Amino acid sequence: SLASAKRFRLKHFARGGKPIDSDEFLDHDRSKYDHLDITCYGTNTRATHAAWALSLDDCAVECSTSAITAPGDGTLFKADWECLPGGLKVEIVSSEEGSTHTSMLHDEKLLDVLLKKMLTDEEKRTQAVEMLLQRKNGKATAALHRKLVAVGVIFAIIMGYMYLN
Repeated sequence: SLASAKRFRLKHFARGGKPIDSDEFLDHDRSKYDHLDITCYGTNTRATHAAWALSLDDCAVECSTSAITAPGDGTLFKADWECLPGGLKVEIVSSEEGSTHTSMLHDEKLLDVLLKKMLTDEEKRTQAVEMLLQRKNGKATAALHRKLVAVGVIFAIIMGYMYLN
């Protein structure tokens, strides 16, 4: 309902007029987040829909093209995917050229970022890549690549949740 959506926005996004980098957006003391190594991965190379055109004469919305666009990944605006409420330290990494919001999950660059974050030892990282990307009929399987990305994302979420709770 609209009332529950309003309650959610007021609880999570409206912090008494405070800026988005304010400590008001953190559930815990800032020091609880010091151990986190946060990376935002995305692109700003796509025109991302921001608004439709409204014809006051016809009382109609023109949906064939976006009237206003902003830089982003085709789904999320630059300001959204690069923003971390609470002003926590974050590394911004641009995706491979030509990536979109959905296709960047298959970027080799993302795989590299995840492996470097999860396996800091170069030798172990090399072994993991060789093991995970074994060739099947001469081609690395896309399913295996997706599983690795999913495991990395899930691992990061679980570790953050366990630490903060």
